[in-house]
Amino acid sequence: MKTVAKDVYHIPLMPRNGINCYIIEGVLIDSGIRSSYKKIAKNVTDVPIHLHALTHAHADHQGCSNEICSQFKVPLYCHEKEVARAESGLATKDYPASQGMIAKFQQKHWAGKGQEVSKHLKKMITLKVLEYLKPQDMLMVISHFLEKKMVC
Repeated sequence: MKTVAKDVYHIPLMPRNGINCYIIEGVLIDSGIRSSYKKIAKNVTDVPIHLHALTHAHADHQGCSNEICSQFKVPLYCHEKEVARAESGLATKDYPASQGMIAKFQQKHWAGKGQEVSKHLKKMITLKVLEYLKPQDMLMVISHFLEKKMVC
C-alpha cells in the first residue's frame, strides 16, 4: 500500500497496477478480483474503513466486496445503475460480449458473490480525490477514472 496523500492510499492489485483500489478518508474504493481479499484485508487492518464504494460493478472492481463488507461490517455504496450487478454478483452480464471467453473467465474466476447495496448513489464516484494527490500520482488516478467513465 502506498500513501499518495494525507488519508489517501493506493493498493495495487494483480495484475500489478492493472487493477487498483484506494482507501480515501476511510472509504475503500473498489475491491479488485475475488483473490484480492487477503491483500485488501491486510491493508484495511492497517488503515480502518467505515464504508466500501464501487466505481462500478465489473468483475475487477467488485470481486471481494461481499467478503470485505461481511468481515469488516461496512456498508456498500454504488451508483444506482450498478446495483443489480453488485447485488447479484453477475458482474459480466452487461458486457458487450457477455458470452465470450473473456467474460466467462472473469465471471468464473474474478467476480465475487453479490452484496446488498446499502445506498444507491445518483452520481458516480467523483474525482474529489485529486485535491489530495501529488502531481505524479494524478495521471494514474485520472486515467483510471476516465477510462471507466466514472467522472462527474
